[in-house]
Amino acid sequence: LVQDPDDTLFASLRTATRAPFSADPDLAAFGVRAARAVKSNAIAIARRAPRGGLQLLGMGAGQPNRVASARLAAARARETLRAAVGDDERALRDAMGQAYAVSDAFLPFADTLEVLAEAGLRVLLQPGGSIRDGEVIARGDALGVHVVMTETRHFRH
Repeated sequence: LVQDPDDTLFASLRTATRAPFSADPDLAAFGVRAARAVKSNAIAIARRAPRGGLQLLGMGAGQPNRVASARLAAARARETLRAAVGDDERALRDAMGQAYAVSDAFLPFADTLEVLAEAGLRVLLQPGGSIRDGEVIARGDALGVHVVMTETRHFRH
């Protein structure tokens, strides 16, 4: 097995959905580093913490598919946020809406995006490159989720 080193975080931060969005490059870099380290259908959820630091809220990895990883990451992120903001559902959704979900590889279907949107996430970074990117982007538009293409895949075997 021969592989190139995985030493590029992202080639770009191009918003593919229609709504204007400018990604926070520091938060994006942190989230990508987390997803890159987690491996194997990885989904990492990160945020800019109230005092300005960066925080990994939850992650899912090692699952047979990205949907299962997204469910794990979202559940863990909600528990982490619950400790910070309490049980108020509106506060939890607002906090989730400020976080970034990052995938280590493209989404082959929109189902992973749907799981993340249902959890309250409004930003997804992924490399793109699927033959169904158009469907995922259209679903992001429909759900109000900014789909940001990084053009760099971190999924490795």
